[in-house]
Amino acid sequence: MTKQQRFAVHVILPLLIGGLMYICLRDPNLRMFQWFDFIGAGSLITRLRFNVAPLQTAIPFWIQFSVPNALWVYSLTGFMALLWSGTDSRFKPFWLSLGILLGAGAEFGQAINVIPGTFDIVDLCLCLIAAALALVTTSYLPSIKRRLNDFPT
Repeated sequence: MTKQQRFAVHVILPLLIGGLMYICLRDPNLRMFQWFDFIGAGSLITRLRFNVAPLQTAIPFWIQFSVPNALWVYSLTGFMALLWSGTDSRFKPFWLSLGILLGAGAEFGQAINVIPGTFDIVDLCLCLIAAALALVTTSYLPSIKRRLNDFPT
């Protein structure tokens, strides 16, 4: 897989899926819907939401409300892993942990009422899983594959 393909799969695709989930499944009174109206995309968004509306009752609550955040954490962690791949900087651990720091930090901030919102253990767990999965799929699997290919046949 090329670097561009890995970037598309591990960074762009999760952001697009999470963004579409947010647009299609979240409360239409959120500020972002005013922004869509302002840029002239309101009718397109309304049609999209109308077409997806029958699915809303079939999609579990945790998927609607926790998965988009987990996809964002996956995307940021994957981006950092791809960006810092092959480097040995002393700053690498910080940048690789940025997604989980922001995702989990927001949840803990909600728990102590520093950040608006409601703490959700599912959000926290999915955030941790997403970051770990991003690190494994972007950083470690290619190196494991390379090492397995180095074995004599």
